[in-house]
Amino acid sequence: MPLYIGTASPQRAEAMAALAADRQKFYPGMPTVPYDCPAFSTDYWRGQTWLNVAFFAVRGLYDYGFSKTAGEIREFLLSMVFDDLPRGISENYDSVNRRGKFNDSFSWSAAFLMELILLQDERAPRVLPE
Repeated sequence: MPLYIGTASPQRAEAMAALAADRQKFYPGMPTVPYDCPAFSTDYWRGQTWLNVAFFAVRGLYDYGFSKTAGEIREFLLSMVFDDLPRGISENYDSVNRRGKFNDSFSWSAAFLMELILLQDERAPRVLPE
């Protein structure tokens, strides 16, 4: 959230970006609890990917200039949801097995999926169709 709302100092933003890019912590699924934490679980919320939380992290990474990490996480999230679409858009996703969990028609996940689809690096020039 500090990245998303713009309150992180450059030093803290860099530290958060390093955690976001670390495969032992949050990369690439952006779980709510780091992969290497003893509390990490594929049960309800401790370790799942929630698209609303992941969106705020990815948007913040873009805003602070960590476009490579943000883009890679964004692509992982989109492909994870796309691969599971026959079941619907789930409440949250198993960030290891890439499968939707719990409710399979969840509106806030759908809303944040749209946000992730539309998300771009705001600092990059946009190419609009003619």
